[in-house]
Amino acid sequence: MLDTIGVEDVDALFTSIPESLRRQAAIDLPGIPDEADLVAYMRERAERNRTVLDAISFVGGGAYAYPPVAAALYAMSRGEFLTAYTPYQPEIAQGTLMAIFEFQTWVAELTGLDVANSSMYDGATALAEAILMGLRVRRKARTVAISAGLHPAVRAVVRRYLAGQQDLQLIELPLDASGRTDLDALPASDTPRIVALGYPNGYGVIEDISAVRTALDEQDFLVTHTPDPHAWLLLASPGSLGVDAAVADGQPFGVPVSFGGPSLGMFATRQAYVRQMPGRLCGRTTDAQGRTGYVLTLSTREQHIRREKATSNICTNQGVIALVATVTMNVLGPAGLRERALAAARNARRLERILVDAGHTRRFDGTFFNEFVIDPSRPDLWSSLINAGIQLGVPLSKYLPGDDGLLVAATSWLDDSAFDRLSQECAR
Repeated sequence: MLDTIGVEDVDALFTSIPESLRRQAAIDLPGIPDEADLVAYMRERAERNRTVLDAISFVGGGAYAYPPVAAALYAMSRGEFLTAYTPYQPEIAQGTLMAIFEFQTWVAELTGLDVANSSMYDGATALAEAILMGLRVRRKARTVAISAGLHPAVRAVVRRYLAGQQDLQLIELPLDASGRTDLDALPASDTPRIVALGYPNGYGVIEDISAVRTALDEQDFLVTHTPDPHAWLLLASPGSLGVDAAVADGQPFGVPVSFGGPSLGMFATRQAYVRQMPGRLCGRTTDAQGRTGYVLTLSTREQHIRREKATSNICTNQGVIALVATVTMNVLGPAGLRERALAAARNARRLERILVDAGHTRRFDGTFFNEFVIDPSRPDLWSSLINAGIQLGVPLSKYLPGDDGLLVAATSWLDDSAFDRLSQECAR
């Protein structure tokens, strides 16, 4: 190989790396271990990890631990799905395409909107893409207003996406005492505005989307982002409230938390905007023999590689993760999903009572779904509970320096013993 490419030795392949950055000494690698010893070593290393099964978790903020569905995890392990390539050739990809179509159907039904795509990377990128879609369908829009109630990490993604947009005014709408977005801060405009809020928002508060839609002009484009889409099972659907596009993180629908990923983005909009929708769209049709078949539709393969002229440069989807969510939704059905949502909401209120009784304060008084922000009465609350095997939410200082609040959440995967332990530790 070296002769073919015309270099003297292997070191010549690394001349582009400054010599000061190259490792000079040989790497002291152990010898080849016995297989049994290697397995034992890796098991010991793995046991150092602490998972949601090893500790009591009240963590949310975009990653929620719900009981897994065995059938969904099995489907994820199947090689024909796990290693599937983008299904451009429908004659050999009907299984993958059918799963995508079912996923789209679920998302459209849950959001109350006309059409959904085959999934996006996560909720944050889905929101950014929805805003860009709004700018395409409202071509005169030069103002994008995002709520301060969106999770700080989600807002950061949106800012990064819009950084290259020229002559665009990006403003952040503050929250009122209830934790809802204060629309009085939205500047008047003769041109359409793109407005993005959480539903519920990143701090758990349920925004009054109907009132927001009424306050906006008809030409304004309204987008909602939902951290945990179980909320859609209890709240009025975004589509019924006049939302133009609704996105969510689909991870809570059966995808393990792992180390914070992967997730998937759910994306739905109105039929009028389908040509401007990012990502892939699977359609149902019939073949020459009249049999039902599934195909990618309304965009060519080449459309996704047109750089700045492309509708979106997200030219794939989270196929395996969307499959897990689809199987989870199919196994549980609407009634099962609703029961999970109710259990999460009930557990969140039980969590609130324990923390308030222990002297901690809810930051916002607005109605919440399954998570909320508390201001601890003592600064060592989070660390002391960690030492006791309880993770009480996410410290907001991770995203907002100087903010001592904790974003806490509850799912259906919490039993009486978890709350009893928390009560005991808070009483210490």
